[in-house]
Amino acid sequence: MKQGSSLIVWRSITQLLLMAAFFLVPLFDILRLDVINKEFYVLGKELSLSQVYLFLVFILFILVFILAISKLLGRVFCGWLCPHNTASEFLNRLESKRFFRKRPVIKGIVIFALAFTISAAAAFGLLSYFITPSLIFYSILELDMNLTFAIFFVIFALLFMLVYKIRHQFCQNACPYGMAQSILADNKTLRVAFVEDRREDCLDCEACTRICHMNLDPRTNQLDTCVNCGDCVLACQLVLSKVKKPSLLTYSFGQNTNESKANRRKLLAGQSSFLLLLLMILGGFLVYGASVYVPYEISVKPIGGKIASLTEQGYIQAYYVEVENHSSKQLNLRMYASEVEEGVALRYPDTFQIPKNGKIDVGLTIQAPELISKGLHSFYLHLQTGDSVQSKRINFTIP
Repeated sequence: MKQGSSLIVWRSITQLLLMAAFFLVPLFDILRLDVINKEFYVLGKELSLSQVYLFLVFILFILVFILAISKLLGRVFCGWLCPHNTASEFLNRLESKRFFRKRPVIKGIVIFALAFTISAAAAFGLLSYFITPSLIFYSILELDMNLTFAIFFVIFALLFMLVYKIRHQFCQNACPYGMAQSILADNKTLRVAFVEDRREDCLDCEACTRICHMNLDPRTNQLDTCVNCGDCVLACQLVLSKVKKPSLLTYSFGQNTNESKANRRKLLAGQSSFLLLLLMILGGFLVYGASVYVPYEISVKPIGGKIASLTEQGYIQAYYVEVENHSSKQLNLRMYASEVEEGVALRYPDTFQIPKNGKIDVGLTIQAPELISKGLHSFYLHLQTGDSVQSKRINFTIP
C-alpha cells in the first residue's frame, strides 16, 4: 500500500485509540494526579505525594516523553494524537459536506450541539486527570456550585470557544505545547517534505494547500507550524496517481528527502537514543515503584526503655506500633507475627482500622519466660491490607 493511502488509515486508528485512551486512562487510574487528595496513580496503584522520589520520577517521565517525541517526530503529537486537533478536523469536515453547505441553519444547529457535547466531554476528561472522576460527575449532575463545578465550567467554556470558533488558529498561533515541539525539533526531525528533485512533476493543482488546515503551502518547505498530519501527502498522491507518478510530498527526516535515512540513523544515534533509553529506565522504575508500594508506613517505638523488665509474669517489653495511612481511603489492617521463639507470648490487636490520611498507635506487648536466654531476641511483625504486606523486624533485649 502506498504511503498516502496507508497514512489515512493508520492516522484514523491512532486518533480513535487516543480519544478512547484520553477518557479511559483517568477513569481506571492508569495515570492520574489527584490534587485534592495529594496522590497520584500509576497502573491503578494509589501512591502518596509524600513518596517524593516516585512523584519526581512521575514528573520526569512525562517531561522526557515530551522531549523524546518532539525530538524524533516533531509536531506529530498535534497531528496524530491531540484531542483538540481531532475534534477540530471532525467539525471542519462535517461543515464541508454538501448536505450542510446547502442547509446553513441545520449546519449551525448540528455544529453547535456537537461542539457543546465535545467540549463538555473533553472538560470532564481533562479535569479527571486532577480530580476524582466521580466527584466531578456528581458535581455536574447535581449542579453543585462548588469549586470543582466552577473549574469544570471554566475549562468547558474555554474548550467550547476553541472547538466551536477558533479551532486550528489556536494551534497555529497560541498552543504552548505546539510551540515547544517546534523549538525542540532540529534539521533531522521527522517532517513532511517536498521532493525537490521532481519539482517539474508538480501540476500546480494546489490540492495540497487547499487541504491543509494549518494554511500552509507544503511545496515551499516553510513548515514551522506543520503538524505532520499527512493530509497533503495523500492529496498529492491522489492527483499524481492519475498520471502514474508517486506523490511529491513525503515524510522525511530532514528537509532533504535524499538524506532522510542517513538523518534518521544520526538522530537515533545521538540525543534521541539517550532520551529513549532514559524514558525506558524512568518507566521501568515507575512501574517497579508502583508495584512494591504500600499505602501505609510503620514505625515501632519502645515504651520505658529498650531493655525488657523482669516482673512476676516474666520479662515484659512494651511498644507503640505507629501506623500512618497515606491513602485517601480507610484501611482495614490485619496484624500477625512470625519467627516468634517458643515460650514468648505477644499481645496485640489482630485487626484494626485507620481513617484516610490518618495515624494510629497500636499497643504491642512482649512477654518472655524468666528462663529465656540473655541477650538480643527478635521476631517479625506483619501488617496486611488486601494483597499488600509490610513487615518490620522487632528486637528486644533480655538483661
